[in-house]
Amino acid sequence: MKKYTFLIVLFIVAATTAFAQTAITASSVTFKIKNLGIMTDGKFGPVTGNIKFDPAHLDSSVIDAAIDVNTINTDNNTRDGHLKGQKFFDAEKYPQLTMKSTSIQKKGSGFLGKFNLTIKGITKPIDMPFTYNE
Repeated sequence: MKKYTFLIVLFIVAATTAFAQTAITASSVTFKIKNLGIMTDGKFGPVTGNIKFDPAHLDSSVIDAAIDVNTINTDNNTRDGHLKGQKFFDAEKYPQLTMKSTSIQKKGSGFLGKFNLTIKGITKPIDMPFTYNE
């Protein structure tokens, strides 16, 4: 089985009002696959979810997002089909990747989110730095 390294970077751009429940309005999810020493870029379609974020009340802030695995695009239909298959994302059985915040902390000029990332029914904790602009 070939080993792929996935680096998923989530960029969320949202028009948020402090402590308001806000839908994600524009987003992109990009990744890099390293296969046989060659890096390939790819992306997923739009992110769905909600953001409840207030820099003054981080303990009450929540970020909840999901992406549809079937929107994967690496500019190669054969590779995309392989990535959607059972050996990788198994899109038929697990159609979504999800990310839910467990805590958010102030870190330097930005923030550090602790999230539960679920891929193929397996949930693992991740830390992700981000910035917020009003």
